[in-house]
Amino acid sequence: MQKKYAKSNNFAAISVALDDAQQSGITDKLLKFLKGQNAGFTHLLLDEKPEFWQEKLKFEGPPCVYVFNQQGQVEKQFKDEFTYKDVAKVVEKLLDKKK
Repeated sequence: MQKKYAKSNNFAAISVALDDAQQSGITDKLLKFLKGQNAGFTHLLLDEKPEFWQEKLKFEGPPCVYVFNQQGQVEKQFKDEFTYKDVAKVVEKLLDKKK
């Protein structure tokens, strides 16, 4: 999606890894994976305990995708069963609103 919508100033993708940041070699492992996916956008490694992000983000664990609107509010949260086509529909709707 980042590649498809990157030309729009109204779109940004961010990934958040929930792996244990203290685990030896995890950063290298994540970077290798992301490089293999050609993921050219911002990546974060969350170093909080699961109880913290489960409460704040309102989900138990991956997979999960949040789509935020221009006001920084969650437009839609996808978790468990979804496709990236489902996510793209919401993104496209939001981008169309900005035209």
